[in-house]
Amino acid sequence: MAKYNRYWPSSGCISTLSVSESINSCKLILANSIKAAAQRFDLKMGISAGCDSRKSLAAAKEVKDKIYFFTHTPRVSQEADMEIPARLLPRLGIEHHLIDLQKMSREFREYYESNATWARERHGHAAYTALNHFGSEATVLNSNISEISQVYYWLPKSKINGEGLAVATGLNHPLAVSEFEKWLEDAKPACENAKINILVLFDLE
Repeated sequence: MAKYNRYWPSSGCISTLSVSESINSCKLILANSIKAAAQRFDLKMGISAGCDSRKSLAAAKEVKDKIYFFTHTPRVSQEADMEIPARLLPRLGIEHHLIDLQKMSREFREYYESNATWARERHGHAAYTALNHFGSEATVLNSNISEISQVYYWLPKSKINGEGLAVATGLNHPLAVSEFEKWLEDAKPACENAKINILVLFDLE
């Protein structure tokens, strides 16, 4: 029977940082990650009016000439996602490319929906468009930065249980409830000892 060791957070495992220290640390990690990706891959970066993609754009300034910046044609009422990059990028000396979003073929949809849990239709169209436009060897950078620094789930800290986690995740099934209860048995004391919000750890996992 396979064995495994679970390494939970412990007291003092995360040091206290000021806001400025945190910003400088995250800035270096993001900028160097993008720099490394641009050196290794044929990198494409989606850019919209959103805060996340503009953070990625700022972090990519040292390697901006190695990256292909693009925007999908927007959904109705989200035209700003196309208009703002179209004005911003030329000011930075970057060519902006607008790509028409294509609908998934039937064959691609079958593969996509059978291999992606909670597959979102628009993300499938975006993946299909990228495959057709860039080919299978390109690497597309998708900016989802803010999610790492926020807690997605909100529950009363004194009443967190398996059922609550199952409902919060949309997995309200007896098996999910049971597995979440098992996770909580070890996670609760570990998070209390490490002084970490258990919902943060749950969200990351």
